[in-house]
Amino acid sequence: MAANEENMENPVVQKEDENNVARVSSEQNVFPVGKVSEELDRVIIGIMRLPIEVEDELTDARIAEKYRNQLRKVLKNQVDWASERLERLKASAVGLKLCGHGNFQTLYDKGIESAQ
Repeated sequence: MAANEENMENPVVQKEDENNVARVSSEQNVFPVGKVSEELDRVIIGIMRLPIEVEDELTDARIAEKYRNQLRKVLKNQVDWASERLERLKASAVGLKLCGHGNFQTLYDKGIESAQ
């Protein structure tokens, strides 16, 4: 409340606040979906490479084959799980940009996640 009273008394502060509100509002209208999608693609690729990288690092390790197989299975399951969720996140971001939040939420609630 005191900050609002100060703004009322000081027209310079009030004008700066109005400018900040206008600038922030216009920035919120621009959502960099392309950058988000590209970054999610990079993350997905990195995650999918994890089993290969772990296998390479463990080449010289003295680990019994049954434990190696168990490790491969766990890594594959977790990579698949994370990749699937990141793909859905990417589709959601694109859908949100294309359809708008309200329309996208309706489509998502009905199980429609992409234009295809």
